[in-house]
Amino acid sequence: MDATLFTLLKTKTMEKKAITKSLAQTVRGTLKRFEGDYLEFHPYGKGEPAQTNVVKLGKSKMYDTTGRKPQRVAYLMVDRDCPDVRAEMLRQVQELTKAEKSERPCLPAGEEVVVLAKGSTYRLAVDEKRREILLLQTLPLSRGSNYVGRLIEGVNRSAMSLVENSDKIRELEQLAANEQKREEVKA
Repeated sequence: MDATLFTLLKTKTMEKKAITKSLAQTVRGTLKRFEGDYLEFHPYGKGEPAQTNVVKLGKSKMYDTTGRKPQRVAYLMVDRDCPDVRAEMLRQVQELTKAEKSERPCLPAGEEVVVLAKGSTYRLAVDEKRREILLLQTLPLSRGSNYVGRLIEGVNRSAMSLVENSDKIRELEQLAANEQKREEVKA
């Protein structure tokens, strides 16, 4: 092969490499092309970050997402040689959520709530204003507990309370129906 031809081929491949090199920074925007090969580029502004309220703990983190369906996301990273993976994950969740104050659920206060039954782990009430039957059930955390069984037991007690208080519930239903009829007549 001729030396000049080899040099020419070498410079052509070097030019191709120079052209295909990636840019140091990528910018998104709109490009308008006008007559006379005049180009006008308008870069997009910085948008909202996809992750908000980011809390980090080692390699684990928890954050809220933005968009159509906001969600709370938690990534938990545990070492492979950890003896109790579940306990470590629980500890990480507790640390990540330590700053958040969660309110203990309770029945709404006021005259419109009629408590039908009250036990050590459950409360059953009727909210006259919103016309709803409310059930509040608490399950204490303890090691080796059968939570599903406790939940079913509480629901069974609540169902029995509904049966026992069926007369009172019918009275409240009748009052609500009469009130609704009065509102219809007024309209």
